[in-house]
Amino acid sequence: MGSTNEKWISEPIAIIGLSCQFAGDASSPEKLWDMLAEGRNAWSEIPSSRFNPKAVYHPDSEKLSTVS
Repeated sequence: MGSTNEKWISEPIAIIGLSCQFAGDASSPEKLWDMLAEGRNAWSEIPSSRFNPKAVYHPDSEKLSTVS
């Protein structure tokens, strides 16, 4: 008799939803692919509300746990 894990592996599943957050103006997987295929840039400023950039900045890019 197989283990419980083996039983679950052989059971069929159905994916009934998908949620994603894409870069730039891409609002679907298809639009993300179009953006990539066209070579468009999705770069934008990181909102300062996400973290304190001054806390992780260091002019020496070799310093660990920092960005320059």
